[in-house]
Amino acid sequence: HAVGEAAGYEIYDVRANSNGIIWTESNILNENWRVYCAVYNSLQETISNPKLLDEGNADWEVPFIAAIGDYAYWQLRPKVSGNASFDNSLLKRAIFRDVGLTPNVQIVLQSAGRFATAPYPLADALVVTPRAALDTVNYQLTYLDGRSASVMDTMVLPNSMRPFEAGYGKTGFMFSFDAIYNYGRGLAGLGTYIPEDAVRSGNYSEAPWFRFGRVPSAAPCWCGNTLVVKSVTNIACISLTKRNYCVLDIPSGTDDYGEYVASTGMGSSLVTFAQVDYTALNGAVQKYCQVRVWQEKNE
Repeated sequence: HAVGEAAGYEIYDVRANSNGIIWTESNILNENWRVYCAVYNSLQETISNPKLLDEGNADWEVPFIAAIGDYAYWQLRPKVSGNASFDNSLLKRAIFRDVGLTPNVQIVLQSAGRFATAPYPLADALVVTPRAALDTVNYQLTYLDGRSASVMDTMVLPNSMRPFEAGYGKTGFMFSFDAIYNYGRGLAGLGTYIPEDAVRSGNYSEAPWFRFGRVPSAAPCWCGNTLVVKSVTNIACISLTKRNYCVLDIPSGTDDYGEYVASTGMGSSLVTFAQVDYTALNGAVQKYCQVRVWQEKNE
């Protein structure tokens, strides 16, 4: 149950790891929201009493959240129209195991304008997309160390090109566009982009790029040496070295988005899920969420 259930709040989003849990609660009537965290005890399989990290009103979107190592991260974006529309966006964090009555909240990063994407979690790092400058609309893909919050890699996109998703993988930054930028060159078409080879010292301008030219609907990730990209309905598994790909079979009776990618970053397995809702010919109603775990097959 939501901590603020009596006041009309409902749980909106949840993220967790072996150290703790961070979640958001929202009141749909007045659009107020709250961010909570709690410590997870893996031995007893219990969580501590919740701590309130942040709260806001309808001038701000319900924050995106992530659990990275010992830290609970959340990203604040002002709504396009509202009293805070000209305020900076903020990336904040707090330590799960902060024993103080009032959590020590740290502002990690600010953006002069709205972040372009939700934060992209990895095992020990985070990718965010702040505005790079005030006078132009350039988004900067930023790779942060999850423990120190120091910047480890950056890449500035061409003027006014807004990424749909951004992440980080074996060869460096990954990002996608859900629109076509006719005025741009090179990285301007619809689809998902990734450097073909590992980029050194941030030299992305000289890197050869691979583009998977389908409409994206989720952030890309890696399963072993396989690049995984979610299009509108299908999930494609791509081998950059072999120059081929396959598409995962979709369970019958899924929602219109097909199957969705739950994994991010670089893992040895891939987790997907699908909402199945259909009525069989014999009248039996099938309603469930199917979660599948995949592993790379070497041939």
